[in-house]
Amino acid sequence: AYEGVGSYVLATNNVGSSVAAGSSPVNGSNLQAANVHGTSSGGTLTGSWRAMGFKDGTATSFSSGRDSETTLFVRIS
Repeated sequence: AYEGVGSYVLATNNVGSSVAAGSSPVNGSNLQAANVHGTSSGGTLTGSWRAMGFKDGTATSFSSGRDSETTLFVRIS
């Protein structure tokens, strides 16, 4: 199911710092599903997610075109 534990999502992140693969979990409230260009839509996610790639950038809000703020995440709880 979408957003179930073990599911993957390409998401943009607004935690304000870089996130590397295997780093500390990110709360779903800091993530929105996005396309490869960093354009997100809809609400934030639920649960805890771990980055499977690298997210650079320092954005603290969601906006379009933030490809450096976007990477693959897997839900861990």
